[in-house]
Amino acid sequence: MAKVVALAVIPALVGALTVGCSSSGKPAVCSSLDDLKTSVSQVTDVQSGENGLSALQSNLPAVKSDLNQVLDDAKSQYSNQTAQIRTDLTSLQSAVDVAQNSHSATDISGAVTAAKTLGGSVRQLADAAKSTC
Repeated sequence: MAKVVALAVIPALVGALTVGCSSSGKPAVCSSLDDLKTSVSQVTDVQSGENGLSALQSNLPAVKSDLNQVLDDAKSQYSNQTAQIRTDLTSLQSAVDVAQNSHSATDISGAVTAAKTLGGSVRQLADAAKSTC
């Protein structure tokens, strides 16, 4: 049950990234936001159950890589948002690692909280990038 709850927060990340960016004639952050949206979408396709947390763990590196590219592309223009996202990403990775090792409801809840926090920060960046993209 707790694993299902942990996986339920990932769609919030997808919703935060609905910025319609085109790579032609647009800043790099628009394309990297699209890439992040795709990688987060792959995470949302993870099935709940015994292997759900493991699948989340295995897909997290792609999300992290794409998020880091967004941060690299956007850092000078969106420094406040990217600084917060870097902090939130580190917290999420730590929380997922702990939950992966323990499988306890408390630790999975901590990962859910960290994912919600990251999702909120990504939404703030996506909102800020709307006028650019």
